[in-house]
Amino acid sequence: MPSVREFALRHKIHANTVSQAYQELVDRHWVTGHRGRRMVVRSIEENPAPREEDLDDLIDATIRKARDKGYSLEQLTARVRERLLAEPPDHVLVVTLEEELGRLIQLEISHAVGCPVETCPLKKFDANRGKAIGALIVCMPGVVWDLAQLLPPGRSLFPLEPNTADEHVDLIQKLEQPSLIVVASISPYFLTLSQGVLAPFVGTRHTLESYCLRDGESKNLAGTDVVFSDSITAGSVRAPRVVPYSIVSDEQAVEIGGLVRTRQG
Repeated sequence: MPSVREFALRHKIHANTVSQAYQELVDRHWVTGHRGRRMVVRSIEENPAPREEDLDDLIDATIRKARDKGYSLEQLTARVRERLLAEPPDHVLVVTLEEELGRLIQLEISHAVGCPVETCPLKKFDANRGKAIGALIVCMPGVVWDLAQLLPPGRSLFPLEPNTADEHVDLIQKLEQPSLIVVASISPYFLTLSQGVLAPFVGTRHTLESYCLRDGESKNLAGTDVVFSDSITAGSVRAPRVVPYSIVSDEQAVEIGGLVRTRQG
């Protein structure tokens, strides 16, 4: 067969168009070719090299078989979705009210679960409930009810029980002098929750402030006495004393990982 350049000049078309057409002929096993050599039409007697069946081939075969048996594509879609939703999970999906909180939980459990961990705000999950397919859904207690309404009947959730702040409260109570206490986080939810828990112990003796940081943003808080931070901002805050707080306990992270592995096995 003519070279790509020769064919393009002869028919006054772009060489890329010819190259793409030749590649399609190769993919269909009508011609053979090697780099630096011209294309050759495959002999009728020459058997093409067997191609490994991929996922698209399996899907195409299933669609053809379903149609041959009289099922509509709508019926096939509905049944496949039902079966996929019933399959054991192979990853974790963290659903929260805000994206930043989801990223915190994602970081805190990733080390223990041994599988992909994805995040999704509740509003986006509502718009795309297919994200529940293949997922062990983890959420905070405040969204359990709303989230349960969006899931198929019988689909379970894993509601987190946030760590207690006993260590942080105890630290405040041991401060001998009036102190400036700061809470730093990428999550507005984290800041609101922390202020609600710590404020009664801060009282009028100490001062409590909060800073919402962007991911990767550093903050100089050298003038503070104590900084309570989330697991992401802990390394980007410069202060005399930084005390990190993890929402998820190590025990819960391991339990989540065990659930995924058990249901897979």
